[in-house]
Amino acid sequence: MSKENFAIEVYSGILDDNIGKTIFIEYLENNNTYIQPFEVLEKTSNSKFKVKQIYDNSTVTKDISAIQQISIQSEERTQKLVNEVLNIDNLLDEPAYQMIEKGTDDYNTFHEKKFLSSKGVVVPMESIYLAIKLGYNNYDDILTADVDELKTKWLALINEHKNKAIEMLTTEKTNSQNEGNTDDVEEIEVILSLLNDLTTEINEEMSSLTDRESILSYWPPLLLPAPIYLYTT
Repeated sequence: MSKENFAIEVYSGILDDNIGKTIFIEYLENNNTYIQPFEVLEKTSNSKFKVKQIYDNSTVTKDISAIQQISIQSEERTQKLVNEVLNIDNLLDEPAYQMIEKGTDDYNTFHEKKFLSSKGVVVPMESIYLAIKLGYNNYDDILTADVDELKTKWLALINEHKNKAIEMLTTEKTNSQNEGNTDDVEEIEVILSLLNDLTTEINEEMSSLTDRESILSYWPPLLLPAPIYLYTT
C-alpha cells in the first residue's frame, strides 16, 4: 500500500468514527493550506468526505487526499475555537482594517484566505491582511520577497495610509470651518502641511533600508500609531 493510500485509509477511519462531531481539518486547496472546524456529516465514500463548514453552515465535499492532518479537541476547547471562528469577521470592523473595501477583489481574497494555516496552526488574520495589502499570496512570501519589490510595496502601503489621514483631516477641517472653530482649523492645517511634505522624508529614510526586517519595521513617526495589523505580524 502506498503512503498516500495509507493516509487516505487512516483519515477515512477517523472521519467515519466522528460522524456528527466537530473536528478540525487541515487541508490543501489551491496551493495553500487551510485549517478550520467541520462537522462530519456522513461516512466517507470514493475517497471523498462530506462535512458542514461551521463558519457559514455550508455543506462541502472534499477529497480525502487533500487532508494534511486532523485534530480532535476536547468539547470545551472545541467550543472555544468554534466561537473564535464564528466571530472572525468582527476583525474587519476595526478602523485599521477599513483599507480593504467590501466587494473588491482584495476583500474576496481576504475571505477566501482567512483560514490559512502553517504546520497545523492558523495563520494570524493580521498576517493574512498584510499579505493581501502588499499583493502577496501569504505572509511567508513577504519574508522571502525581493527586497526592492518589498520596499516599493511598503512605500505604497505607507502612502495609502498617509492619503487616508489627509482625507480624514480635510473632512475634519471642513467641519471645523463650518462650526467657526478657527483654532482647530489652524492646528489641522499645520498637520496637513506636514503630511503633504512627508513624501520626501519617507523616500530618504527608506532609501537606507536594505533588508526585509528593517523595511517591515519602518513606519513614519508622523503616521504613528501604525496600523494594528503591523504590530501583530
